Amino acid sequence: MTRVPRGTIHGLIALGAALGAALAVAPLAGCQSVSISPEQLASAKERYYAAASLYGRTTSADDFIHAGHRGGAVDEFADRLSGAELDPPNPRDVVALMDRSFGELGLTAIEIDVQPSPLDDAAVVVAHGRIDGADLTEPARRYIRRNTLASVLDHFVAKGWHARGRRLLIELKAPYGHGRPDELADHTVELISRTAVVLTRFDDRPDALAIRRAISILSFHPIALARLHAAVAAAREPDAAGPGGDHGWLLLLTSNQFPRFFFRMSTLPPLDASSEEHLVEPWLTGTILDPIWIDEVGRLLRRVQQRRRRAGLAPLDVLFGTYSSDLEEWAAALAKATWDGAHPIENVRGVVYEIRRD
Repeated sequence: MTRVPRGTIHGLIALGAALGAALAVAPLAGCQSVSISPEQLASAKERYYAAASLYGRTTSADDFIHAGHRGGAVDEFADRLSGAELDPPNPRDVVALMDRSFGELGLTAIEIDVQPSPLDDAAVVVAHGRIDGADLTEPARRYIRRNTLASVLDHFVAKGWHARGRRLLIELKAPYGHGRPDELADHTVELISRTAVVLTRFDDRPDALAIRRAISILSFHPIALARLHAAVAAAREPDAAGPGGDHGWLLLLTSNQFPRFFFRMSTLPPLDASSEEHLVEPWLTGTILDPIWIDEVGRLLRRVQQRRRRAGLAPLDVLFGTYSSDLEEWAAALAKATWDGAHPIENVRGVVYEIRRD
């Protein structure tokens, strides 16, 4: 495994812009991000599934989700496109990362981040960091034009990945306002509006429901996620999504181990009592979290699933981030949370890896 140092202060300041779908809260504590190489992935899949099965009620091995953060190649996925130097210097096109992750690496899902395009009033671009349209090089412009969310979804469907059990996890990058979290930034409102339109582009196809089921939307911002859900529903016919026919909607959780002022220095929400209330929203289908960074995570998830069951709602799908610690620490956290498996976590559907080629 590869460890990438993250300094406490610099990591904290950059937390909101730097975190992705599988919850790397490690910068808060000055810890290190743990990544694996493509060569280690096959073994990691077996070992993480075995550990998850010890401490959770999992699906079968064939149905368990093995997802790659940032397209399954964190060192090749577009992070910063603004400024004189891109990061990485030559970001790979998302469709190339997708085909390699699904076809060569054997991942069953990839996570990608989306931002509003500064070059097109209607487009959404796949990139991690927010894009300043006034400070773009020509290579950045070319990347933005090639890597719209619409073109990525078109490729996903044209290649038939949705029909082969593969999934796209799309993170809505929405900074959290700690003063008034219900007041979304203009950038977020625009991103929601554009993304809703893109997500309805396959609604007239005969396999529209299969496509929707293969695409999940994620965010750390519960209000932004709810607004996007409502916007997509409003753009569709009232009966367009029957039972099980909609996208997955997953709330990303942070940590309850740090004072609130830590989070006020970032653009992420703390994990608190309001988070639990969001987790019992009827339209929500799942959550992604890292057990390393949540005290009493087993109790939290049991309360949530029990409340959902009493309300007649389906249990949440639970996916775990894996890259704040090595496997032994990760498994130890799950063991502690479940009393060594005596109270297993319900409906564990998969894990998210950070894969690095260098």
